[in-house]
Amino acid sequence: MSGIHAGVCLLLSKPGRQEKEHLWIVVTEPYGKPSEIVIVNLTTRRDGSDLTVILKPGEHAFIKHETVVNYSDARIVQAGALLSFLALQRDARNDDCSGELLARIKQGLLDSPFTPNKVKTYCSERWGK
Repeated sequence: MSGIHAGVCLLLSKPGRQEKEHLWIVVTEPYGKPSEIVIVNLTTRRDGSDLTVILKPGEHAFIKHETVVNYSDARIVQAGALLSFLALQRDARNDDCSGELLARIKQGLLDSPFTPNKVKTYCSERWGK
């Protein structure tokens, strides 16, 4: 699906929390009919955060302080719906993440005890792990 692929980074509000945008990263290639993808978001590191993957400033242009991947909020979404949103919100697209960073985030998704089981299973099947 044109425009959406693993490594794409988007600034999106969490559903029900319109006041703050988070950086969301696409971690799978579009798959199926309708095409689905898995996305994860980054959030500021705090007490009680999932520490599976900790990111430091400089690992992505968006990261200004110590940040973690919020695997508990990983979700499977329809790629077409996300593309429709992007057509309306062109400024939502951010710099793509590096291959190295994407690999760390993908491995963390499988390693984190907080990743929802259905997301872990979906990704394991796509990645052959």
